[in-house]
Amino acid sequence: MGLVFTGEEGITERFELLLEAFDGTERVLVVTSTEAIEDFGLDAVREMASKKCRAVGRDGPR
Repeated sequence: MGLVFTGEEGITERFELLLEAFDGTERVLVVTSTEAIEDFGLDAVREMASKKCRAVGRDGPR
């Protein structure tokens, strides 16, 4: 199962764009850029984040 995105977004001094999601009950913040969303679309950025989260997993890289 992929990440479930809440629709919440934010910016900080350190990161251009943060997207909030959940992996089961664990909160995940996805760091991305407005350029990535403009170039690839929000759905593609979310899909890539889900793939990376599955590849890394909760216990570190597999």
